[in-house]
Amino acid sequence: MKLYAYLTFIMFLVALGVVMLIHANVGLPPWDMFHIALSERTTLTIGMSAILTGLVCILIAYLLGVKPGFITLMDAVLIGLFVDLIIFLDFIPEQSTMFYGLVQLIVGLLLVSFGIASIYHVNMSFGPRDSLVIAVSRQLSLSQGISKLITEVLVFIIAFLLGGPFGVGTIVVALLVGVFIDVWAGIIKKLDKGEREEMPLV
Repeated sequence: MKLYAYLTFIMFLVALGVVMLIHANVGLPPWDMFHIALSERTTLTIGMSAILTGLVCILIAYLLGVKPGFITLMDAVLIGLFVDLIIFLDFIPEQSTMFYGLVQLIVGLLLVSFGIASIYHVNMSFGPRDSLVIAVSRQLSLSQGISKLITEVLVFIIAFLLGGPFGVGTIVVALLVGVFIDVWAGIIKKLDKGEREEMPLV
């Protein structure tokens, strides 16, 4: 139960970071571009668009031989629900200038990347969209890096054609998200190792 409570909190932080990215108004990464575009063209909320997209990714990955774990399903549903809750509570400011927009984008990206690194460290689990990347990688005999690039380029093109919010933030996220995840992963691993070493022997 403690694990699921912790992961639920982490997913809330991810959702908080996502809303900060959205309200920064300087452009979004491909998947979030798609969620916004889908929401604007349907009656779905942004969170519901993210949930639907995640479940479709899980289904496609499953049909291609990648079985989802429970944490992957939690990821698909809870983050979207939290996104809608945070937007409803309306406590994240909408930025109107490039400078403050980029500052908020960076803070949001730090939260999102911390959440991704934490979930993977605790459960060695991938999110719905990364499950799709793994499935594509296996089916096409490509590296996961190339599969992720192909997938996100295709999502970007679709989202852009649908009118998703593209901007300098899209480029900033593309350049920094991998770096931030690696940095957080290193910090979390060191902290976890330190806690294990300090545990008394029984």
